[in-house]
Amino acid sequence: LLGADLSRRPFFREAIGGAPYRQYAVDSIRDEPGFFFAQPIRDERQDWKIVGVAVMKASLRGVERQWLANDAPAMVADGNGVVLLSAPPALRYASLQPLSGEQVAELVRAQFDGRKLGTMSLDIDIGAAPAGAVVRFSGRPAEVLGKAPAQEYLVVSRNLPGTAWNLLVLAQLNGVRSQSLAIAALASAACASLLLWFLYVRQRRRVIEARLGLQVALEKANLELEAKG
Repeated sequence: LLGADLSRRPFFREAIGGAPYRQYAVDSIRDEPGFFFAQPIRDERQDWKIVGVAVMKASLRGVERQWLANDAPAMVADGNGVVLLSAPPALRYASLQPLSGEQVAELVRAQFDGRKLGTMSLDIDIGAAPAGAVVRFSGRPAEVLGKAPAQEYLVVSRNLPGTAWNLLVLAQLNGVRSQSLAIAALASAACASLLLWFLYVRQRRRVIEARLGLQVALEKANLELEAKG
């Protein structure tokens, strides 16, 4: 990044103002996203005056490559609802909710260096996702995530401590529904068996009561015959 002008970036502006800052951004030199850590440089000989900014960039692509080995799609979205990391990678730079033109322009200027943002909205409510939310994808997101023209997923999210980022994991509902139907069938069978057992016990009790009643009547009749004899 030697020779690059980073003065317009939020992480540089915050650090030159005296505050350490961290930010996800895409640099225009390597054309690669990463996480930038910025720290002000102070000169003790000038009464600790800020004379520059030290910036370190950490690549995050390794995380995506690890996620690709998993069956469940996963992504990280920032506080603006823009997907920063994703497996599959085709969801990167999608938005959880539609963004206005002004939002897109500001984000591109400050962080994404010409990247196309907001062209794909996933329609995920991050407020409902911590408890689990069902999302039905169609169009381009469905093409990216599966072969079906429309696919339902269970989305669960967790906030990454100390950041405005959220980790989201998606699970297909087809297998879950099949398992639920199997469990429901087993539960129905169990209920039916319990009902049959209850009816059997009830019927058996009636038979026993009838037998006892017949025995009592027989004994009574026998006593009456003996008394008459």
